[in-house]
Amino acid sequence: MDDPPKIGAPLVWIIVFCRHSSTWWIEALPGTYKHVRAYAFVPPLSSWLFYDVSLSGTVIYTAPDGAAAEAYIGEFTRDADLVGFRPVPGTKRLRIRPFTCVSAIAHLVGVRSGALRPDRLYRDLVAAGGTPLGQQRPATGPGLRDAAT
Repeated sequence: MDDPPKIGAPLVWIIVFCRHSSTWWIEALPGTYKHVRAYAFVPPLSSWLFYDVSLSGTVIYTAPDGAAAEAYIGEFTRDADLVGFRPVPGTKRLRIRPFTCVSAIAHLVGVRSGALRPDRLYRDLVAAGGTPLGQQRPATGPGLRDAAT
């Protein structure tokens, strides 16, 4: 079956590398980053898409562009480093690994990575052409949308 047209697909994902976790044993693990999640602007829908896989489940949120989305992005990116990444078309290869935040994000953007921890995924994304945005999220308003398109 052919892939469906990518109507409303994000052009760039902002990958969020969180420095802290609310789970004590994850917080105790070595490394800078304890969790990874992503968000993106979907231009044809003028909406934001949020993707977060955790031990308690997977959540996908949408929010129309505006003040509420900007406020949520502020919380979503608190104390985190960000990497902008353009999705790579699927490789059509079998991926067998545990379903974690790291493997979910690697699969979401199509990066080839054997990472098991967020620190390694960060390095793999940058090596594959991702743009480190530092701890600052892109500017609010039009600048925020521009960074994610």
